[in-house]
Amino acid sequence: MRRRALTFDLVGLCKFEIFNAYHSELLQHLQEEPPPGYHHTSLIQILRADRAAFLLMAEQVTSLKRSPAGELPLEKLLPTVLSKPTVSFHLLPLAANAPVKPAAPKAGGNKRKLEESAPPTSTAAPKAAATKGKGKGKNKSKKRGRGPNVPKELIGKSLEGPSGQRLCWPFNMTTGCRDAAPGGHCERGMHLCAEPGCHKPHSLQQHS
Repeated sequence: MRRRALTFDLVGLCKFEIFNAYHSELLQHLQEEPPPGYHHTSLIQILRADRAAFLLMAEQVTSLKRSPAGELPLEKLLPTVLSKPTVSFHLLPLAANAPVKPAAPKAGGNKRKLEESAPPTSTAAPKAAATKGKGKGKNKSKKRGRGPNVPKELIGKSLEGPSGQRLCWPFNMTTGCRDAAPGGHCERGMHLCAEPGCHKPHSLQQHS
């Protein structure tokens, strides 16, 4: 930064004293004590604020030459540019919000205490759910007709084939189904016999 101040002074863009005062004010933020729970302003924040300051001045300055009054644009803007909101917010201390890792349990008694303090339902619920789902899957292929939605002709008969595929109800009833051949498949299901243990390519009406 000091080399940059000398360069700007040599080319006649800004006096060294003014540029050096700008740098001192900028670096002073590294020494300021932050509020409780906040980090010190970092060097990365200083560089971001410096970049934001020059971008802001680039938007306001149309020429680096002296004005008719004999003023250099940078000498007029540098003393106040760090107080602009678009620049100053880069210099604000950041909150120290790093997550705190829990202490690792010691071997022996502490581990046992942690296990005893765990909610008793943490493992029971998944086990019950797994058992419930397993039972449904086991009985699925053996599902037989029952309930008010099943036609009287198919009560007690198989509603699914040996591989779990749905059987066509009309095909196994006296009404019949002409949408597929015996052993085929229509939109209602497979054309197989609904007699438990049979499942051959004929209707329940033809089962003997």
